[in-house]
Amino acid sequence: MDSFWQDLRYSLRVIAKNPSLTAVAVIALALGIGANTAIFSVVDAVLFRALPYRDPGTLAWATNYLPEQKQSLVFPDIYGAWRKQNHSFQSIAAYSPNADFTLTGAGTAERLHGGKVTESFLPLLGVSPRLGRNFSPEEDRPGGPLAVLLSDHLWRSQFGADPAAVGRVIALDKNSYTVVGVLPPDFEFLDNTTADLLVPFQLSDSSIQVSQGRVTIRIEAMRVVARLRPGVMLAAAQAELADINKTVLPKMPGGFAQMLSTQQAQVSSLHAHQVGNVKPALLVLLGAVAFVLLIACANVANLQLARGAAREKEMAIRGALGAGRGRLARLLFTESAAVALMGGAAGLLLAAGIIRMIRHYGPTNIPHLLSSRLDLRVLFFTLGISLLTGLLFGLAPVLAAFRVSLNDTLKEGGASGGSGAGTRRPQKALLVVEIALSLVLFICAGLLIRSFQRLTAIQTGFSVDNVLTARVSLPLNEYRAPEQQRAFFTQLVSRLQALPGATAAGAASSLPFRAGGAMLSVQIEGQPPTDLMRTRIPVAALNIVTPGYFSALRVPLKSGRLLDERDGANAPGAIVVNQAFIRQFLPHDDPLGKRVHLGPEGFSTIVGVVADVKQRSLTAEITPEIFAPLEQQPTPSLNLVIRASMNPLSLVSAVRQHILDLDSNVPLYSVQTLDDVVAAQMASQRFNAIALAAFAGLAVLLAAVGIYGVMAYAVGQRTREIGVRMALGAAPADVLRMVLRQGLVLALFGVALGLGGAFFATRLMRTLVFGVTTTDPATFIGVTTILVLVAVAACWIPARRATRVDPVVALRYE
Repeated sequence: MDSFWQDLRYSLRVIAKNPSLTAVAVIALALGIGANTAIFSVVDAVLFRALPYRDPGTLAWATNYLPEQKQSLVFPDIYGAWRKQNHSFQSIAAYSPNADFTLTGAGTAERLHGGKVTESFLPLLGVSPRLGRNFSPEEDRPGGPLAVLLSDHLWRSQFGADPAAVGRVIALDKNSYTVVGVLPPDFEFLDNTTADLLVPFQLSDSSIQVSQGRVTIRIEAMRVVARLRPGVMLAAAQAELADINKTVLPKMPGGFAQMLSTQQAQVSSLHAHQVGNVKPALLVLLGAVAFVLLIACANVANLQLARGAAREKEMAIRGALGAGRGRLARLLFTESAAVALMGGAAGLLLAAGIIRMIRHYGPTNIPHLLSSRLDLRVLFFTLGISLLTGLLFGLAPVLAAFRVSLNDTLKEGGASGGSGAGTRRPQKALLVVEIALSLVLFICAGLLIRSFQRLTAIQTGFSVDNVLTARVSLPLNEYRAPEQQRAFFTQLVSRLQALPGATAAGAASSLPFRAGGAMLSVQIEGQPPTDLMRTRIPVAALNIVTPGYFSALRVPLKSGRLLDERDGANAPGAIVVNQAFIRQFLPHDDPLGKRVHLGPEGFSTIVGVVADVKQRSLTAEITPEIFAPLEQQPTPSLNLVIRASMNPLSLVSAVRQHILDLDSNVPLYSVQTLDDVVAAQMASQRFNAIALAAFAGLAVLLAAVGIYGVMAYAVGQRTREIGVRMALGAAPADVLRMVLRQGLVLALFGVALGLGGAFFATRLMRTLVFGVTTTDPATFIGVTTILVLVAVAACWIPARRATRVDPVVALRYE
């Protein structure tokens, strides 16, 4: 132990004698360790940390995947059979993360986001209310008593953390709900969503009804979670659910057995379901920062080799005095560990800032992102990676010290010899590795940037500039009659159109990239009735709009006319359809004048065709869409859309006041600019591209510094040789070409190695790119060219310095 403290004190003195070299090494390591620590904290919170529920390893997520519809869907009929007939699960529960309510009677009306759950949901997760009780089986039956569980946040903000709130009756959508309990403060709802409250699901036995040949489907946004019995594997549970499906489907009405015959039961761990979409991107980022750290280690190793060349005589003297290889290695590794720990300490400060940025600017689809922090696990990771880093970059000078010849070094002038080729070869090898790793990382970043560019270039079909969106939902207890719904929204839209600064205003039941809207089975007059036995029933999205909707979004009219005042409540039914509707249902006919069945309202006539608009996502295929006028299809919930000649957010207070004037119990919520709505669609791709580009830029910078350092060292070692060449008549241009050629040869070796690595590494990014291949030639060629130019620039300064060598001074160089 005494020798260890002796080595440590000596190492600190050596480090203090070289402040500039130490500062460069610490900065390089801080960048690498800080980036690794920050990304590890996110990966640990998202991928490695257990879910905050009891015995999370036995929790599973179950669904039925419909390949024709490319969606997962569980009908209540299926769920009921799974619950009663399965032997794989200890318990099973259904939930929905989409249940909004308007709270009134506690001040200003407030829109709350909630969830529907079966009474088995909380016990299955091992969650108990902090106050009160869970839902009873009677409350979870259709038509049962209305009950609600409050979140801790809602209980504190709206009820002042009053324990007497349990048992109180509150008004949600003007219905009376009894508060039966308060959830724990650390409760996390599933699917990366938050819930202000939970209500019983009250599922019916069937969601499908057939009346007079017409099929009515009430599709709940139902998701299923279960807890496996001890010893039951996921594959066995999945096989059992598939067998249950086969017994249930033939009993479903309306020929749905044939339509759903292609569905596939799927069972996965709940954790895998939660993180499945973000896992590839996080692992790519973790690999990227590992590359940055390796490059930083190579840089510091080169610095240590250069410094070790000047200490060869010291090492030789220590060896002559009896120090063995193990003693020298321990001394050098102690110095490396001290530098690495200094870099780790600085990296922690950098990591704290990076984590704050990621939590603030990161995409909302990353589950548990806000729980990433510098906890004890991350601190141990930083300590471990710092010590490992010290071992990695300390290995090169140790091996170089082992090659020192005592006789040659202790001879007169031996010190001037440096390490010669013995040091230059490892330096060159490390430099080649740096360039190769930088190129791999740079190409991966280039692919994501190109992919993001392709994504932003997609035509949405509407204009996003200066458009305000918000949602308004009317309580059905007071606005049950269609005439009331029609009157409220007609008055509201009329007022919004008259707002100062508003150039157009409208409303719609569904907006682009916003969840919502109804699906309608398509029946066109004169065509054969829909065959319920078909694998895929032809459907279209039904969007209820006011006349100003199209002008507010600037959706182009392709033929016919738009909806207007002629399409009133008592006028013949009129609709507008998009081009995708025409392509699928009327590809060879003139659509104008054709009549489409819209359910109980009968047939409506197509009066116009508008351009296609991206509705579900930027990358999803555009589906058929029907636009019906609000006057003829009243609805209690609509999205407002207002185009302004100024910042649209400046209109929010005026819009809210107009709603309060009409009804103080109706809240305005989900307020966003349309530009923000579209930007949210690209949040994940933007985050991945920016993060990887930042790390790639850091890697290239470190590589450029490494190239400069190696070439500057090489020029210094060859000062005498360069002087001789110039004394014998070599021109400065010849010396310049010689040094540049040496640097470029190393760079090209690194590029060749990096290109080979990039072809393999980019295959892991197939799910992260859009519109480009993982071997995109333009990206590979462009990135390689940039890196070679960076290498040339890094070589230029030492090359220019070599041309200024004075032959007389060089010939005297020791």
